[in-house]
Amino acid sequence: MTRQDDSIKCQVREYRQKQGWSQKELAERIGIKRQAIYDIETGRYLPNTGISLRLARLFGATSTSETLEHT
Repeated sequence: MTRQDDSIKCQVREYRQKQGWSQKELAERIGIKRQAIYDIETGRYLPNTGISLRLARLFGATSTSETLEHT
């Protein structure tokens, strides 16, 4: 696992918690299963481009790289 992978999982968890959302709520907002959020947050799964873009939009970023830098 790379440093960027660690950053993604931590940032997804941190953002979700700041919003007060459960894993299920975040999953529903971006149209995936709760298990996928769990897997992203634990580093078992690195989100594909489509999921990354949905997360970026939800987080209010214009790009995935901006999400990783500013979440």
